[in-house]
Amino acid sequence: MVGNVGAPSRLSYTALGDAVNLASRLEALNRVYGTSALASRPVRDKAGEEFLWRQVDLVAVKGKTRGVRIFELLGQKDEVDQKILAFAKNYEEAFSLYESRQFRRALELLREIEAEHPGDLSVRRLSGLCKDYDQGPPPEDWDGVSRFTVK
Repeated sequence: MVGNVGAPSRLSYTALGDAVNLASRLEALNRVYGTSALASRPVRDKAGEEFLWRQVDLVAVKGKTRGVRIFELLGQKDEVDQKILAFAKNYEEAFSLYESRQFRRALELLREIEAEHPGDLSVRRLSGLCKDYDQGPPPEDWDGVSRFTVK
């Protein structure tokens, strides 16, 4: 919903709703993943094929229980460097291994990625999860969703 909200003496033009709330939460998650533009799958799909994306995670933001796949905007199709594309492909492969509970294999790939991209927060975060789950596997009903309880 978009429009004026408030009293006649103090109106504010604003946007409200679930999509706006999710966008706000994803904007805040950029700090967690070291990214600058995160989007949900519907946004990625609506953006069209002229943009390239990297799947970063499956998250449930504060106030939600269902996971939403999130993607980092890499740039316009013809302008993304080949090194970034290779990084994205390798990260997505590691993430797929993580989701299929192959934590040790994911960790091996993430170590290779980290050697070429030291300090990347998304790689560091996924590596930490894989290490933890390799040492103590998640419960059988684990769904792979990263749950965030703060805004």
